Formats: sequence, structure tokens, C-alpha cells
Amino acid sequence: MKSLVISSIALIVVLWVRPVSGQTFTFDETGRGTEITTSGGTLPIPFSTTPAPLTYHLGYASAPGDILILEPTGTNQALSDILRFDANGNVTVFSDMEPGEAPDGLADVPVLPAPLPVSITVLENGPGGSPGSESGINGLFGYTPAPGTPGASPAGVAPVTFNFVSDVPEPSSWGLLVLGLGVALLARRRRPIA
Repeated sequence: MKSLVISSIALIVVLWVRPVSGQTFTFDETGRGTEITTSGGTLPIPFSTTPAPLTYHLGYASAPGDILILEPTGTNQALSDILRFDANGNVTVFSDMEPGEAPDGLADVPVLPAPLPVSITVLENGPGGSPGSESGINGLFGYTPAPGTPGASPAGVAPVTFNFVSDVPEPSSWGLLVLGLGVALLARRRRPIA
């Protein structure tokens, strides 16, 4: 049930924050990822967990570096996730694991690695780009890297956009969240009748 809801949320997010052109990659810390191609088709993103943790294979040689994702709450914003891009077309996801708890995603690690020299820092946000909340879906949405920044496509190639789902609400909140995102999506796409 949890997998179905995460997949449904990811699809709604992809449709909601889809760019005008280029590729859109939407993925999470559990191995679920999709790519919307430049032609508008949808493909699963291949991934591996060997060596650990979770690595998605994007299919293009991206600019290397880290995206450091901070929790948006409190005065001491803690690092919660790292998206590490390499020059071979891969992004490895590291997600902090709560002390004393078992991992709940393929990307969970007990200690996050040291950031690479080339990195950018962002606050977790919600699907609309606003600061996220621990009671709703959050992560990194609508990130389109500038040339030379982590995840950027090579010169002359269509731009890419990334949506990373870090946290999802507890199962009791899923129905309300999916309903709310669905209504927001319909309202956004609704056109007046001539």
C-alpha cells in the first residue's frame, strides 16, 4: 500500500512541476523513479544498490557535485539528504537515518558522507516550491541546474529538472494529501470555457 501511494504521489508531483522542455527526473529514497523524456514519454529510471546506497542511472554525463538538502525547520537546519552526481550519469542518494531506528529506504545511511568540494545547499521544499513540512511531502522539487552545477546536462543538450521526494506523510495522512494534490493539479490545468 505504501509503495502504491508513493508512486501515486510521485506521478502527481511530476505532472505538477513538469518543465516546458527537456527531461524531468523524479525519484525518491526507496528506488522508485521516473523520467519524462524530451518527447513526453515516461520511463522508469534504472537503479542499483551495489555498492550501497541507492544509485540512479540517468543516462547522460552530468556535472559532478553534491546537492545538500537541509531540513527547513528550526534555527539549526540539519543536513538530511545528499544527492551526489558523478560524471558518469549517476546520482547516488544518501538519506539520514533516525538514531536507533531501522532503515526505511534504500538510501538510508547511519552517517552522511562528507560533502564534495563542489556542492550547493538548498532547503527541503514542497511540490509547489514552498518550504516543506514534516507533516507533508517534501524534498527537492523543480531543481533545474545551471551550467556546471551538480546534475547539469552537457552544453547543447536539453535542460533537465529534478524532483526528489525525501519525506512522505504517515499513512493516515496519505488520502488527504493525494486528494489535495489532485485538486490543486486539476485547478491549475482547468481552462475557462469559451
